Amino acid sequence: DICNKSPVPVSVISYGRPVLMISRFQINSNYLGRNFEDRRNLAMIPENERELVVFRATKAFDITREKNAEIQVNRLIADLVAAPNPVEEYKLLLNRKKSIGQPFTFNYYGELH
Repeated sequence: DICNKSPVPVSVISYGRPVLMISRFQINSNYLGRNFEDRRNLAMIPENERELVVFRATKAFDITREKNAEIQVNRLIADLVAAPNPVEEYKLLLNRKKSIGQPFTFNYYGELH
């Protein structure tokens, strides 16, 4: 458990569109910015970032409403780097009276194999 063993303060990204894949291959520019899906129907969009192609999830990973006593951190972080409208998403996160929809927890409840 990183949270309990870390000698320094820990922060956790609890909201954002994580990088799912990074590649050095050059993708045809016609495919940049288009949706791709894997066999689990996880949608992602490739974009050029410097000399790399970065695939980010199209739907925001959101564990902001999860309650887990084992996770003790100094900060919860919202990563809005890939948000289509970061200001609006930030406002929705601040005002939790409005629903962002069904939270996408990606593999939060999954097991690593």
